[in-house]
Amino acid sequence: MRSLHFGSDWVQGAMRIARPWSLELAYTREMMAGLLLRNGTDWPRSALLVGLGAGSLAKFIYRSLPECRSTVVEINPRVEFIARQYFRLPDDPARLGVVIGDGADYMLAGDRQFDYILIDCPPALSLLTINALVAADSVLIPTQPNYLSTKGLNLLMRSVSRIKKQINPKLRIDGILLTMVDGRTNNAKSIIASLRSSIGESIRVFDTEIPHSVRAAESSLEGKSIFAHDKGGKVAAAYESLTKEVMQLEQRAKDRLRSDGVR
Repeated sequence: MRSLHFGSDWVQGAMRIARPWSLELAYTREMMAGLLLRNGTDWPRSALLVGLGAGSLAKFIYRSLPECRSTVVEINPRVEFIARQYFRLPDDPARLGVVIGDGADYMLAGDRQFDYILIDCPPALSLLTINALVAADSVLIPTQPNYLSTKGLNLLMRSVSRIKKQINPKLRIDGILLTMVDGRTNNAKSIIASLRSSIGESIRVFDTEIPHSVRAAESSLEGKSIFAHDKGGKVAAAYESLTKEVMQLEQRAKDRLRSDGVR
């Protein structure tokens, strides 16, 4: 295993030498879960990634979506050198371009339109997370049903509330997503019931729960989406169900905007 660090113990990226295309870190697998929104021929034709790191997401898209052209904006040219030299970032400008520059400037320049902008945040209340919450319209919070995760969830929700009041009044919590759920344990059942009965009164806790499954880990090792690896499995079914919930939220938000415009 090879990992990337930026001056600290925090792992910014990781690559298994024998499987350089696989998504080794949990957050990268969650980011790519958006691919499960697509089926048939309805696949993304272009993707923009701000921040290269070890290139895990860029490599995964490159391999999994051969019709998709990716652009990665990275502010530090040394990061691109490291990704190519040590993490096997493909040298194929026609399908994977790297732009050295500021991501915000790039997105604001010209007449670029985006259906969705996903901002990846580390599982910590760092400056990066705060900046993301300031820029975002909404936040989806994944959490595992265990004691430490729920403590972190409470801290994050307080931070979201503070940012909403002081800096970003449009910020909203779309919902809390329970992940890596092992419904066989009494501990998980108790924590889930507690979350739904307490937090669920004021903030949506998605009906969908992503189950713990070895098939999900296998799919990342194969460098495939869970639909390609285990389309009929419980994890794929759960992500499809989550997709429907998120799309319903999006449609209701659009309907509210249209209604406010009429008034």
